[in-house]
Amino acid sequence: MSESTLKVLLIEDDEDDYILVRKLLSQIGSARYEIDWAQTYADAIGATADKKHDVCLVDYRLGERNGIEILEAIRGRGDCTPAIFLTGHPNFDVDMEAMKAGADDYLVKGQISADLLERSIRYAVERSQAAEALRESEERLKLAMEAAQLGAWDLDLATGTAWRSLRHDQIFGYDSLLPHWTYEMFLEHVLPEDRAEVDRKFREAVKGGRPGALECRIRRADGVPAWIWVQGHVRFDDGKPVRIQGLIRDITEQRYLEEQLRQAQKMEAIGTLAGGIAHDFNNILAAILGNAEIALEDTAEDGPRHNLQQILRATVRGRDLVKQILTYSRRSERERRILHLSPLVKETFTLLRASLPTTIQMKLDLRASPDVVHADPSQIQQVIMNLITNAAYAMREKGRMLQISLDSAGLDSKDLLPDRDMTPGQYLVLSAKDTGCGMGESVRKRIFEPFFSTKEKGEGTGLGLSVVYGIVKGHGGGIAVWSEPGQGSLFTVYLPAAMMDEKGKGEGSSAGAIPGGTERILFVDDEEAMAELGQAMLAKLGYEVIATKSSMEAFALFMQDPKRFDLVITDQTMPEMTGLVLATKLLKERPGLPVILCTGYSENISRETAKETGIREFVMKPASKKEMAEAVRRALAGPKSS
Repeated sequence: MSESTLKVLLIEDDEDDYILVRKLLSQIGSARYEIDWAQTYADAIGATADKKHDVCLVDYRLGERNGIEILEAIRGRGDCTPAIFLTGHPNFDVDMEAMKAGADDYLVKGQISADLLERSIRYAVERSQAAEALRESEERLKLAMEAAQLGAWDLDLATGTAWRSLRHDQIFGYDSLLPHWTYEMFLEHVLPEDRAEVDRKFREAVKGGRPGALECRIRRADGVPAWIWVQGHVRFDDGKPVRIQGLIRDITEQRYLEEQLRQAQKMEAIGTLAGGIAHDFNNILAAILGNAEIALEDTAEDGPRHNLQQILRATVRGRDLVKQILTYSRRSERERRILHLSPLVKETFTLLRASLPTTIQMKLDLRASPDVVHADPSQIQQVIMNLITNAAYAMREKGRMLQISLDSAGLDSKDLLPDRDMTPGQYLVLSAKDTGCGMGESVRKRIFEPFFSTKEKGEGTGLGLSVVYGIVKGHGGGIAVWSEPGQGSLFTVYLPAAMMDEKGKGEGSSAGAIPGGTERILFVDDEEAMAELGQAMLAKLGYEVIATKSSMEAFALFMQDPKRFDLVITDQTMPEMTGLVLATKLLKERPGLPVILCTGYSENISRETAKETGIREFVMKPASKKEMAEAVRRALAGPKSS
């Protein structure tokens, strides 16, 4: 023991013994000692309260009390100061009782020398320091394990029973440590489809003596499934495995995030694929749409007009589908406009009716008047489709009735609102009611969580209802759900109603004459079919049109006489020179020239960037004849060019 000063508390009622101990301490040369003296039980309790002493010397006899009671009191309040028990005569039973009470050593007064006392004190202090270091190490380990959310376990292979930490049992859904735990109890928690593989890996680890780690699914005590990671190390005695010690962690959240990442990557892949084919596919759709419209105009009333109309409807659905995929993968802007909900609900209902089993009776009830909302039609259609397909899945076994309703409601009180983020006002109420299997409360609470699904693996992504929730909330609405097991479900979507325009029709209405004109138009598209179609469509509207397949040729034609054309319509994606570059060059030569930019898909150009360049209109392909005609008139109605 190095030269230092140790504080000693002597608990002793005999002054002669105090003098003896003080003399012995003064003879020790390896350390200096400061001694305090407590003569009674009460003095001892007070003197040890602040834990300022390095060691206590405790006499057995203290009047009516004794040293064992002192030790029990000190240790009972968590004081770990080293204590050496002093007795007047050797007594094995008393000495053992003192050791059980927390004494670090015991000495017989008549046999104490300075060396013996120094050695006993030194050993007691060193043991105390080592114990304190161990406690600190254990606390640090405990904190580290808690921070890492690790549980610990130690399985005795002979008995099959295991010691565990509290965190271990909490992972399995228990609030406190169970009195008993076995390997068989662990296996009972493992999901049946994982159980055989887990047991095989366990036995291989025991047999081979190799440390092993595995991930598996369990069902917690409350019935909720979870993912766990388990790692163990085999311990041997005389070459035989006797125990496995290891760690366990709940990785449910980690697996959930990994699944989210995989789903996000899938959606990114869909977006990349859609972006890759959108331009060419939309050009094909544009050719089909334009030619079908021209053919429909030229077909007599007794001709195949119905077939042409079906082609037009299918083409528009194909266009909206591409747009929806681009929007969902965040590769396209969401465009909200005033639209009538009833036609959209009816069209989607009719579209899905043919694809659902005949065992499901479908009823449509459209009572909302007016039925106008300010919304993205592709997103609202996605809501309708997801609600119908979700209801159909719930009725896949027995069928029965699915009813889609559209009504209106005035919600003038906060108490009536299904969502606290909604505000009182007029709403359109879209509901989907089925007579399917229904849901219990535990499922109902989670149905809007991303990737949560009750469907079998491979039958769904778990995104449908979470997408519905996100779209509805994004439109300032709310959604309410009622369901009981075996009683079916009712999903009610509330969307803020919008005002009618001056003519009493939503902007989404297709009614009205197609505007024409007599202006001179330069039409540019590198696709021959699109160039021919654009020329024919605009010519039928009365315009004088020159079409070209080359942006370089278009620029040359323009430069021959910059005043020759009243309007230029150009495709964006073209070899030699893009539509944006062509428009920039034309506007440099003739500021204010009306220009319409068309594109099937492009990540490099948007409506905003086009307008910043001076382009009047931005048209997404495929555009109907009416859409193109209206864009032409809007572009020509702007400020006159110089």
